[in-house]
Amino acid sequence: MARLVAVTGCRLGDAGLIDVETDAEELLIIKTRESLLGALTQHVKSNHEYDVPEVISLPITGGNERYLQWIKDSTRDD
Repeated sequence: MARLVAVTGCRLGDAGLIDVETDAEELLIIKTRESLLGALTQHVKSNHEYDVPEVISLPITGGNERYLQWIKDSTRDD
């Protein structure tokens, strides 16, 4: 479903609060095909402790063609 998952720590705060509260979280950057986004989103929702986990998609408008082909070759539609 996904080829590579990068995990990084981050501190998130709610900007709508007067006294900003921050929480430590992990940010996952998951690289996959657009055609697999639905299945990946459902997997995250089924396995995440939050009721509404953050899952967003960003378009890739360019990059190292060999790397992009590697991701495509390394993922598959089931």
